[in-house]
Amino acid sequence: MEVINGGQRNVTLRVLPTRARIADFAVPRGTFSIYSYPDPGDPQVVARDTVTSYVILTDEAQVSPYEKLYDRLRDAALPPAESADFLARAACEIAAD
Repeated sequence: MEVINGGQRNVTLRVLPTRARIADFAVPRGTFSIYSYPDPGDPQVVARDTVTSYVILTDEAQVSPYEKLYDRLRDAALPPAESADFLARAACEIAAD
């Protein structure tokens, strides 16, 4: 619950409900992570998880579509406070069962 309640400043938790409307109906085909580093000389990195390995992308032309998709998903997700409320309600429902 500490993360949900903002106990870690470097973590922002947002829930993407199944009913969310994503701009341009952009849905990821699989999981991916975007990494940024403090050194401005380091490129953005996208890591795609596959069954047998990770695919690492560093070329700006390959990374850019993932950044745009991430922005669409973030925009469709609940804001942090609403996400925390959503998760707290879900936890209460699970505990009640």
